[in-house]
Amino acid sequence: MPTWLPVLPAGRWSSLAYAPWTTTGSISRRPACPATGVPGEPRHVQGWLYSVSPIALRRRLRYLVENQREVTLVESPAFGPVAVLEVGATNVGSILQSFVPGRPVAKGDEKGLFAFGGSCVITLFARGRIRFDADLVAQSAYHLETYARMGESLGTAASA
Repeated sequence: MPTWLPVLPAGRWSSLAYAPWTTTGSISRRPACPATGVPGEPRHVQGWLYSVSPIALRRRLRYLVENQREVTLVESPAFGPVAVLEVGATNVGSILQSFVPGRPVAKGDEKGLFAFGGSCVITLFARGRIRFDADLVAQSAYHLETYARMGESLGTAASA
């Protein structure tokens, strides 16, 4: 398990696939659940509030693991365990959660709110549980952002 994820159970996260995405503006400052499942209790990880803009992250990617974070595990029938990390940032004083732990959520349901502004969300999947869409894989090979709108595909569940 990566040392920057101290709140995840070690056994299931020794190998993982991840998808970082940025939220911006007033419309997308409300992160959505990435998969249908049952979320657990969110865990707060104390940290700084550095900028997570693409320019800042090119200079120092570690901001993603040094900033404040909220970590929620979602047990998904399709993907297995999915970890959702909302990362705090400059002008994001708090990360509020709007789901009820233990109550099932559907993919796309509102998960929370970045109070004030947008930030970054990292979604972690156990290796072999997701097949990322070809455009994401191709863009990632060149370290390029791929713009997506709510409801667009990130990938499909791979057989367990």
